Amino acid sequence: MQESMSPEDEHHKVAFVIHTISSDTEGTQKQLLSTILKLKETSFRPLLVVLRSSPWLDRNDIGCPVVDLKFDGFIGPSIFSTIQRLTTVWRENGVDIVHAYFAESIILCFLSSFLENKPRLFSARRDIGLGKKNAPWYHTLYDLVMPVVNTRYVAVIANSESVKSHTIAKERLNKKKCHVIPNGVSLPQQETSYTNPTISKELLQGNDSTVNFCIVASLTPVKRHDLLISAFAAANNSGMGKDIKLWILGDGPLRSEMEERARGLGLRETVSFVGAVTNVVDWLRTMHVGILCSDREGLSNAIMEYMSAGLPTIATNVGGNPELLSDGRGVLIPAGDESALEKAIVALSSDPDLRQSIGTNSKQFVEKNFSWESNIESLTHLYRSAIQGQI
Repeated sequence: MQESMSPEDEHHKVAFVIHTISSDTEGTQKQLLSTILKLKETSFRPLLVVLRSSPWLDRNDIGCPVVDLKFDGFIGPSIFSTIQRLTTVWRENGVDIVHAYFAESIILCFLSSFLENKPRLFSARRDIGLGKKNAPWYHTLYDLVMPVVNTRYVAVIANSESVKSHTIAKERLNKKKCHVIPNGVSLPQQETSYTNPTISKELLQGNDSTVNFCIVASLTPVKRHDLLISAFAAANNSGMGKDIKLWILGDGPLRSEMEERARGLGLRETVSFVGAVTNVVDWLRTMHVGILCSDREGLSNAIMEYMSAGLPTIATNVGGNPELLSDGRGVLIPAGDESALEKAIVALSSDPDLRQSIGTNSKQFVEKNFSWESNIESLTHLYRSAIQGQI
């Protein structure tokens, strides 16, 4: 006779809802894919629901069933069929927990809860917004409805204390409802990918004294590649006597503009645009310093990857960056400050002992505080608490 299972051993179904998965390199999407794989090692069984599919998702097996809602927006008759489809998915799959990412998905799951209220609703907050300069006009509408939407959610999960504080203030959220679970990070020897990672065949040009800087970020306005290229040009022309190179890992709508900017500043041989890469760890092994000069951040995957690879990091003092880089674990500069960025580049390029000290401190910090084991344990604890009616 089979022994009965305790509540913690029973299998429960978790549905993750997100607009799409377009790659395994973008921050939130990469984190979600890793969460799905690691959650399968627990008593929870993941299901992915996307508002619309993508070529990447159609090509790849992510390790769990995928439902494509084919959602085409809130304006139009499909909104009603989409809500009905969601409730059918919850019922047919016996979903216990719904975990929604980004405003569209969060609102749709809120609406579905009026037709099927069994699943406990969770939502994710992973940044502090795009800022007025970068956000579409309709984001102001989200700001108006989110306080009402949150009333149907049992928990909101932020990935840093700064994101938690921002969410509570902006969405008038009950403090007790908002929990912090930091991003998980894989140490280099643990890194996995959906494609076979290989060390880049592109040879790093230079000599033994070359100091390689890198940025891992999509080429979008908020990441401020324009500021970085200008600061790098100033550092390169400062006469410091060091051979420095900048490697830009990532792609996006500003790539052509940034390539032209680099050429115009005489950096054709000094700045390389690599594009999006899946084997980030392989690249980081060849680097000396990581940079992230965004105007806004949540808890940056890129910074955590730099730290786990033992790289010293230069980053703007925004969002969760100070939580990662304070106390000698990195160099923090004001957002938008080209001069401060230039000075940090010069300082780290000329002081290998400083690079070594910061890199060692940061790696030890990540190993202690941001393991995937801790992340999944905290997440499943909240899920179980919701199922048992404790939150």
